[in-house]
Amino acid sequence: MSELRLKSTGTIKLFENDNTSSVTIASPASLGADRTITLPDASVTLASGTMNDATNLSGNIPVSNLNSGTSASSSTFWRGDGTWVAAGGDISFGGDTFGANQVIGANDAYSFSLETNSNTALTIDSAGIITKPLQCCFLQVGLSGSESIAAGGWETLTTWVEIFDQNADFDGTTFTAPVTGRYYLNASILCTGHTQGEDLEIRMNTSNRQIITYAIPAVRNIASGGTYSQSIFAMICDMDSSDTMTADVYTPGGTTVSSSTQTWLSACLLA
Repeated sequence: MSELRLKSTGTIKLFENDNTSSVTIASPASLGADRTITLPDASVTLASGTMNDATNLSGNIPVSNLNSGTSASSSTFWRGDGTWVAAGGDISFGGDTFGANQVIGANDAYSFSLETNSNTALTIDSAGIITKPLQCCFLQVGLSGSESIAAGGWETLTTWVEIFDQNADFDGTTFTAPVTGRYYLNASILCTGHTQGEDLEIRMNTSNRQIITYAIPAVRNIASGGTYSQSIFAMICDMDSSDTMTADVYTPGGTTVSSSTQTWLSACLLA
């Protein structure tokens, strides 16, 4: 085939007889300016140079032609700056460059959830109500049987009856903090059978600190002729990951902790 050169502005049109055959064009490296070449509807192999057409270029571009396929895999995507990058990482809404609030979520009547390690960590339903199914939260109400507290020493209550334990952080005796945070701890302890007016102390015994409250001095129960005291405890406490907490009782003369529903223990992670 003879060499064909275009030395002035113009268009070269190349056709085979049936107007469908593939045409391969190799532009010489010395070509100093843009030229326009119109081809029939056929497969085109571009050996060198560039092809610029914002409106008419169509079809699939092979992955190997994007940055020579370097770093392309099933776990990467083609980024706007012309590089293959791994999926994942932080989600960015442009920081201070957008100048407007950004929204992420569902635009229909379904809930929107966030997951980590295949676990649903947070769900927002169609009414906007947020639930955290794995957030630390438990409630123990009453004891499986009344517990006797010996005189003059701290004793841990050990026979709690579980109502719920959302993240399995309470083992029946000891609460273990799953993460470092601020925890809301509260308890109500009903004690009976101790000397009227005798001090009764309740302690939330955590790894970081011991928090003690005094019960109302024992009073006489007119119906039974015995005495009782009740201590209600509530506090926000700092706990580190794997710190523990128990509910302890102390009285100089000994007492019995009731198994009634007026004895309970609960905690939850606030922040």
